[in-house]
Amino acid sequence: MKPINVLLASVVEDKVVRDKLRKGLTPLAKTGIIVIGDENDILPGDVTLDILNAQLLRAEIIVLLVSTDALGSDYFYSDYMDKAVQRHIDGEAIVIPVKIGPCSLEHTPLKPIKYLPTDGIPMRQKNLDDAVYEVTEQIELVAKKRRNKKAFEGLIKDADDLFNTQQWEGSLSKFTSALAFWQLDLKPEKEEINQKIILCQEQIAKENEARQFESRKSMFLSSMKVAEDFRDQRNWSQAIKMYEKAHENWESGFEVDRVLVESRISECGLEIAKLENIADINPIPAPPVQVLEKEIKNKIKPSQSGRQRTSQKPIQKEVPTTSNNHKNSTNTKAPPSLPNIYQILSDVWERHGKLISYAVIALAFLIFITCIIPPKPNPISKKEDMAIQEARRLDTLPVWKNFNSAFPNGAYKGEANESIKRLEYRQDRVDTYAEWAKHSYSYEDIFGDIMVSIIYHPKDSTFYKNLYEYYKK
Repeated sequence: MKPINVLLASVVEDKVVRDKLRKGLTPLAKTGIIVIGDENDILPGDVTLDILNAQLLRAEIIVLLVSTDALGSDYFYSDYMDKAVQRHIDGEAIVIPVKIGPCSLEHTPLKPIKYLPTDGIPMRQKNLDDAVYEVTEQIELVAKKRRNKKAFEGLIKDADDLFNTQQWEGSLSKFTSALAFWQLDLKPEKEEINQKIILCQEQIAKENEARQFESRKSMFLSSMKVAEDFRDQRNWSQAIKMYEKAHENWESGFEVDRVLVESRISECGLEIAKLENIADINPIPAPPVQVLEKEIKNKIKPSQSGRQRTSQKPIQKEVPTTSNNHKNSTNTKAPPSLPNIYQILSDVWERHGKLISYAVIALAFLIFITCIIPPKPNPISKKEDMAIQEARRLDTLPVWKNFNSAFPNGAYKGEANESIKRLEYRQDRVDTYAEWAKHSYSYEDIFGDIMVSIIYHPKDSTFYKNLYEYYKK
């Protein structure tokens, strides 16, 4: 965040007090909270009035050191007081009158503005160091408040720009960071910001769902394309598998009608059934006897002895003769085909159907009893119960890890694992913030991340709020 420009305005007679106050504000300038400007910045040869006007227009906090000498100065009245009060009224700057000597502000433009010191006693009538410390403290509070306001307004402007262009994730991040700088006198109200955060989250969820839908749609169309290719190739078994996969992935809103997918599945099923029926009606014919005899002859090996090979008689097939002395005929039979599975199942059901029915009923009864009777919970020992109470009370990472080691299969194993993950994440955040601060990262990033952690980890909200206050200081 940029520092706040602070102008110390005084007359020459009050230079000693002004220089003392400037020294008191120096630590704020070194830490980057403010930038100090006064007449000491005017160099020889500069046009004094032009420099003063430039400082006055640039200043966000104008500290008017008021005394009788200052009120009696024409240029202080016209060049400082009137212009400063007008900028204060317009909301462009904050004017802080500081009484350094006895004087009355009753008939001056500063009358409605609260002045310092807060007790009304001028600085010169006090211990000067104490008075400077008191005034410096008040200026620091005003500067930090102004700084937070600038950061808040900048974040809200960026968030609204992203929101209007439907960049939901960036807008959500900016709105969440802006909440860290929100104050009672700032607009928009906190409730309005929270409503926009909720709207951003809903839109992000819709976009994620749309992306997931498109991914599922792409998988469905890919399955349909492969299935159509198999169908064109008349590869019905592969086609029906891909159509069934596409049918499982079908959703309302896809370009392809579900009825078409179901009709394709039916078509493939009919084609497969036709092929199976053709195979049953037209069995492969058995080879004739002469072919079998020739194959057997070719397989007979000659003897390896030195004797002369004897001639082999052809294998003759005995054929039955009829009682009516008909001519001998060769009767060839086809090898038996595989048994029909449906016929086998039908035979088994006819023989053992009643026994199978009883077995199915008994199995269903056992499954029903198993489902309605809840499992017996693991017994919780008194030692484990006392340990979980102590772990919940202390809620530290070493305690939960010791509990998990002592009771690895205990009844509270799930709670222990969740607590370990939560505390490890918390430790990781603390280390990350320290590293960011060490490398001079913007505190805006730290505050934004802390606010996100508060939203998503409400159980540790107190811890993160304390962490926020620590980095705020």
